[in-house]
Amino acid sequence: MRIGLLGGVFGSPMGAYALSAPENVLLRYLTEAGETVVPLSISEPPRLSPLPDVWHANHFGVGAYHLAFSGASPFVFTSHNPFLVSDFPVPESRLERWLQRYTLNRADAIVALSAREADLLAARFDVPRDRFTVIPNGLALEHYEAPPSDTPDDRDAGVFEVLAIGQLVEYKGHRYLLDAIAKLAAELPGLRLTIVTHQAAQREEQLAYARTLGIADRLTYEGPYATDELAAVLRRCDVFVQPSLAECFPVTVLEAMASGAPVIATDVGGVAEEIGSAGIVVPARDAEALAVAIRRLAHDPAERAALASAGTGRVHELYNGRRVAELHRELYARIAAEPARRRHRVRADMAIAAYSNRHAVARLLPRRVRKVSPG
Repeated sequence: MRIGLLGGVFGSPMGAYALSAPENVLLRYLTEAGETVVPLSISEPPRLSPLPDVWHANHFGVGAYHLAFSGASPFVFTSHNPFLVSDFPVPESRLERWLQRYTLNRADAIVALSAREADLLAARFDVPRDRFTVIPNGLALEHYEAPPSDTPDDRDAGVFEVLAIGQLVEYKGHRYLLDAIAKLAAELPGLRLTIVTHQAAQREEQLAYARTLGIADRLTYEGPYATDELAAVLRRCDVFVQPSLAECFPVTVLEAMASGAPVIATDVGGVAEEIGSAGIVVPARDAEALAVAIRRLAHDPAERAALASAGTGRVHELYNGRRVAELHRELYARIAAEPARRRHRVRADMAIAAYSNRHAVARLLPRRVRKVSPG
């Protein structure tokens, strides 16, 4: 089977080292299974000849919109959009909202990373629920196994290391984690927080907030790291915390479980389904709940070990990249064998040109049509 695979990391500087990105994992294991996969950027119209047997677009973007407008078939789509499955408000133009609806309704099959995502997207965009197939993200697990040469932890006795990974942006929820660390500072003098990031735009703002809480000396920033480096950091931490306000099915949580780090994460998107009973799930925007969970694990090494073992087992059972690729292969084969859906085609090049120049086009429209409103 020849597969046109569109993704955000293809053609991006991140693509070479973001080995855990869902598109890269799919590319690797579909190819390993004998499929012919052509990686294409989601940021431009796909040009591919001869045409593939199946198109699969990951993320909303010009490439996905072009496939939707042109009537490409069979067409599989995966959103990966955390804001469509969480209650974190983001500004959204009427045009983007319409394009999202159009793309989802044009797809022959939609991959949802969790049942919760499938339910929310079906209801929000009025798409038949049976058009969705739930397939989670996966990992190349060998990147997260401790090599024989892994050096033992040389931290000072009494240090309790909390690790978070993510962009320094509001929806990652780091402020709530800083609040939680401050609540525990007096009780746990060895408590430390490391944030690994590849996008540090709010670093100074976060540091200033940590100073007001009196915990700046407990906070360290590291990164960006390639996958193997990140796995080594995860293996050294005592607890991994994901305090996000919006997520879909975060790869960082999978990486933490695969590396043997006990996980605390907020109940957003598909996180609760992702973790199951192999971690602690707390409400979003709740620093007290984060503090209670961190305190619980800090005082109970046996539970930390049990959660670490359960997490590793869950990743190997459900999120092995080969298993995830095989589920996609089964979906591709099924929709390729189905009769083509009748669909109206539009001039994709004209539509995409208008979209690419949307800011200029918007000035020609009445404000009530183009205004930005919450998602």
